[in-house]
Amino acid sequence: LEILPPPTSPVYDDAPKLKEGNINNKNVMTATNNAANRRSSTTTSLPPGTVIRDDISSPFCQRWSSVDAANRTLQPFDEWYTHHPNWIITNETEDMFCIEPYCEEGSTSFPCPNDRRSNLVNDFWRYYNNQFRSSCDKVHYRSMWSSGWSADFLNVQEGLIDATNNFHVPLVMAAPWHYAAVKKDNSHITCSQADLTCYFLPYHSCGSLDDICGFTPREFGMTIEECTGTKVERITTEKMLDQVEIWHERGYYAYQFMTRKQLWLRRAVFDFKHKFRMKHGPESDCSVLHVRRADIIFHEQHARKYHPIADYVKLIPKEKLNDPNHTIFLLTDDDNAVNEAHEFYPNLQWKYIDRPRHSGSSGGWENQTPSLNPALELIVLMATFELAQDCSSFVHGHSGLSDYIWTHMAANAGNKRVTRLRVDDRKEVFNEKYLHSEEELAKLLDEKRAIKGGIKPTKIETVETAVTSSTDLDDSCTHQSDSSGGGVIIVNLLGLLANNLFEVAFAKMLASQLGCSWHVVYRSSWNTAFPTPQTDRCFPNALAKNNNRSGDKTQLLKLIQQIGVNQDVHRIFDAVTFNDLELEDSEHNNIFSDQSDANDVKVEWIKTFGQKALVIDHEEYHNEREEVIEPSNVLSILNDKPQVRVLDLNAFFINYRWMDGRMDDISQWLHIDPSCCTTPPPGNDAIVIHIRDFLPDDEDKNKNLQVGVYRDIIQQYSQSDQPKVIVVCQPRSVESDIVKSLVQEFNAVVQTGSDNIDAFCVLSNAHFIIPTTSSTYSQLAALLAQQKNDNVQVHYPTHTLDRPGVTLNVPTWKYHLTTSGNDRIEEFEVSHERLDIFHA
Repeated sequence: LEILPPPTSPVYDDAPKLKEGNINNKNVMTATNNAANRRSSTTTSLPPGTVIRDDISSPFCQRWSSVDAANRTLQPFDEWYTHHPNWIITNETEDMFCIEPYCEEGSTSFPCPNDRRSNLVNDFWRYYNNQFRSSCDKVHYRSMWSSGWSADFLNVQEGLIDATNNFHVPLVMAAPWHYAAVKKDNSHITCSQADLTCYFLPYHSCGSLDDICGFTPREFGMTIEECTGTKVERITTEKMLDQVEIWHERGYYAYQFMTRKQLWLRRAVFDFKHKFRMKHGPESDCSVLHVRRADIIFHEQHARKYHPIADYVKLIPKEKLNDPNHTIFLLTDDDNAVNEAHEFYPNLQWKYIDRPRHSGSSGGWENQTPSLNPALELIVLMATFELAQDCSSFVHGHSGLSDYIWTHMAANAGNKRVTRLRVDDRKEVFNEKYLHSEEELAKLLDEKRAIKGGIKPTKIETVETAVTSSTDLDDSCTHQSDSSGGGVIIVNLLGLLANNLFEVAFAKMLASQLGCSWHVVYRSSWNTAFPTPQTDRCFPNALAKNNNRSGDKTQLLKLIQQIGVNQDVHRIFDAVTFNDLELEDSEHNNIFSDQSDANDVKVEWIKTFGQKALVIDHEEYHNEREEVIEPSNVLSILNDKPQVRVLDLNAFFINYRWMDGRMDDISQWLHIDPSCCTTPPPGNDAIVIHIRDFLPDDEDKNKNLQVGVYRDIIQQYSQSDQPKVIVVCQPRSVESDIVKSLVQEFNAVVQTGSDNIDAFCVLSNAHFIIPTTSSTYSQLAALLAQQKNDNVQVHYPTHTLDRPGVTLNVPTWKYHLTTSGNDRIEEFEVSHERLDIFHA
């Protein structure tokens, strides 16, 4: 046998590095990836077709070529690999692929390290033992849905987990599968079985469907009830299990086990990727756009919207769009989307897979094989999952396939930061009105073409879902974005410092979009932090430029006169601009007896406008409608009601969804002047705990934590036996029981800061943060800390998953469920998608 040196660039395509629920690589575990060091100094190279000994324990490589992609039968390597689930493919080149054992006695990875690749191998062994070493007297038999990739494999994943954990019998999936035979007539069969085993390694030892069900593969069309074979007793279930989805660890491992590629498929995917990369030149940073259309408008009340390409492009980070080397990998089932991308964005560098596609909804319902070549469709999908891993951002709408694309990106990101951005408003993903979305998109694109051709449309274009980056919006207010005369945005500031920061950031996002013809008025209440001379100095970028504190007040007075006819215009002016620093006029006369008086005047004035005023009220939107307020919602309403001249914001806007994808701008707006941060930063190795020992109103969902909760988190995640712990709290809390317990347990240092802004600096400069449940103060600080450094860890303990107070739902955070007594961690790393968040 020829001896070859070890590969230099190991690729762990079967080694996930994510925990359940993670959808951003800030939470993805970085692989040690020291395969080259673990591998022996020489690696055996086997010629194609070699029968591999069962007792082999050293890494080896096998030669291959494009010829292997044409041989769609099980090869000797496949038969060996089927029964060695703890061996992992480490590298693929034009001439060979390499494989090594993991966690096998005698190998360099034995005994097993406690890492996620070990979890993968352990689950593989459990599935293998159940599928190949259990009796076939009974099987767990499931119909194959043949709906779409994500639905099909959700069913497969659940079946494998159910069969292994609950029934202890092998899983057997029915046939045909529409990725192995065209759905409408079972034609163009990839292999005689027309099931998963056309592409992936055998996953059970119970024989063919003929053995199990009593019918041959050519007799497709029989239902699960008609599977009446006498050799086995079938077990079926309608029970839906938890944590079987692809974003959960056990769902992902089950998917990996069931999709271990046969040699021919592995080579076909390798060749497909190679040709694609050769065509598009050397790889540079890229963004993935998944534009799902086709049959999504056929779901009646669950119809989804055909979003224009512009909605996706505007979510790509601005620095990427400005990079001449940045490419956009367009994934779509609609041929029209490819043409739309080139027509409206000809200067962007597009790349996409050249393959047959439907045009819009022309393919009808669940037609996943426009090429009438199921094998090609599957090769394209498998290659897509791997090609997408080259990119660092992912923009998409609601789609199960998007979850699989994203999981492949996140699980193989390594040290690369990858981000995920949603193009749709998640509260209105499904709606019957989208049944006509295809026609509406065509109309919108025609209006855009008319604008490009110099024809002025009769109505302004619909506001896009994504909010443009502020860096593109000219904060100097030298431009006017509309010719309507503008209006007034009244920001009624509510709550304390962090609440106000959410509110001013939301208002600035709106003001940046609407332009300088809209004047922003900040109204404080008796207990708010904004606006004051201190916040003006410490948060110099927070307020919109054209505002009642630093803007032209004469212009504001004229604007109020223009948009509202009122005899007592100065009283209205004072009521609108009221804050607790301006209770007296220039003659030191009391303008209003108290703030509520001024607020009543403002409210009555707004009512006189009728349809010319838009009130965004916290009580109405959250307590009655249970809807989330986002800038795109407000802008869409304003677009539909161009007569609006007064926008009255009376809400907290504590919701990560409108912030996601815009944190670059928000962190710039909320940047703190260094002169306001007098306490030294905590340092990279410090664990910073925020303590707020006074409770919000809903004590059932905001119980004080005990020291055991912090002990569990620190023991689980700290890299040091003696971690440096810093407790940030208010001066009044220094002598509280929990702070004293933390000092005693960890020898913690207590920092109150010189004031609430200085303490906020400490939190926002931390690298390991444990916020207080329901504290917007520590949660916003944690968001800003992660924006400064990708490696910041945020560990959020919560007493309940059912609306746990005011809680941000951030995919990159680790949420930990505490016991009923709030004294220990009951479950680490609860998926953020399991949180039922009530947005404030």
